[in-house]
Amino acid sequence: MTNSRHCRSRHATLFALMLLMSGADWDHSTVWAQSAPAQSPPPIPERASDMRNYFSQVTRIHEALIRGELTAIAAPAAELATAEPPEAYRQMAVPFVEEIRRSARRAGTAPNVRSAAAAMVTLLGQCANCHEAAGIFPSPASPRRPDVGGFVGHMIDHQRAADDMLQGLMIPSASRWREAADRLETVTLRPEDLPRDAKLAAQEKQADAAVHALAESARSAATWRTRANLYVELVATCASCHSLRPGVWGPRSLR
Repeated sequence: MTNSRHCRSRHATLFALMLLMSGADWDHSTVWAQSAPAQSPPPIPERASDMRNYFSQVTRIHEALIRGELTAIAAPAAELATAEPPEAYRQMAVPFVEEIRRSARRAGTAPNVRSAAAAMVTLLGQCANCHEAAGIFPSPASPRRPDVGGFVGHMIDHQRAADDMLQGLMIPSASRWREAADRLETVTLRPEDLPRDAKLAAQEKQADAAVHALAESARSAATWRTRANLYVELVATCASCHSLRPGVWGPRSLR
């Protein structure tokens, strides 16, 4: 029995090492912790409190990216650039949080949406890898968004997909990512939903078609890096469409 238990222990150790090595499909700049924490995870309310500020600031950056509003990224990025490791996992989380701070600084000073989105996905990768190293996979609730028809309802479907993409990368969760792909597979805009300006209508229809074309690619995305690249494409496409209209268009937090 002792030998059997010893073998099982060795197999478990080898399996854990294989899991860590599988990180090659992730961002090559990933910083892995040397080992998962030995103690039991803190109670759920404590963990939720530790993560609430991170998720709030990440969401603010996410929504500003989709609006194409670079100036709105600065404040939440500055918050994350000075973030402290969560108390519950302080020692383990330090290297991840250092990378999150660097990525936040890059996002906050990026010259354009695409560069800010690229910094954002690096940040999300560090969040995901920290969750993986801690052995904890958070499941934040998606914001409630009303089910309405017409142009507004169409845009809300896009926003739900973007929300699921964000969470799929950050948790990380392949199933949440697939939810994003399903949400992108909505009907295209009807002619009566488009603006009367022919040039503007054509540009918005092209952007809408590009968003829906991402759905098929999203479904077949097998690695974290491929999904991250698709996220950059999605937010850049959304931002380019929103910038066609005067003023600021796009999602505002409903929390």
